[in-house]
Amino acid sequence: MIDTGYKNEFDGSNLKPGEVVITFDDGPNPHLTPQVHKTISDLKIPAAFFFEVGENVELYPGQTKALATEGFIIGNHSYSHPDFVKLSNGDLTDQIDRTQKIITDTLGGPLEANRLFQKWFSAIFPYPKQVVAPEFFRSPYGSRNKRTMALVEKHFYHVMWNIDSLDWNDHSPATIEDRVFDQLTTEGRHGLFSCTTFILRL
Repeated sequence: MIDTGYKNEFDGSNLKPGEVVITFDDGPNPHLTPQVHKTISDLKIPAAFFFEVGENVELYPGQTKALATEGFIIGNHSYSHPDFVKLSNGDLTDQIDRTQKIITDTLGGPLEANRLFQKWFSAIFPYPKQVVAPEFFRSPYGSRNKRTMALVEKHFYHVMWNIDSLDWNDHSPATIEDRVFDQLTTEGRHGLFSCTTFILRL
């Protein structure tokens, strides 16, 4: 894991050339998440991370369960997507813990959540291995500092990005594609990029 300045943070900078991790934020969404799901399944992308918002998981638990059942990782993206730097420690912890319980319960409890993680693990690595599911978190907006990360890092791997599609602000497929590939070139043809499910409004 590359040193990003924070313990237990990964942003894709140390991936090998040609390795790209795709992540989707802010779902689940009843209209857009199924489209994302179908696209990555049709393209046979072996795994992707979905960083989901707790209040959306409560509304659309079936979307979350469907993604996890197919082998995609469900990560914690807070309960209501606030800027963590502006929250008190108590409110920040509540956002994380509340969402983690919602996700775990939606996936059938800790044992079932771990079984689903192992399904993902076996799709990536060509040998059987018993693993315990780590917990993944992404700060809303990528907003974090030493205070917030000290709380996050107690129990989670923090997943950042080094490639940003900025699809939430730019709805042009051509410029999104150019931006992502330009950044991948700059980063040495590897990286972890973030997009929101709203990219499919294009």
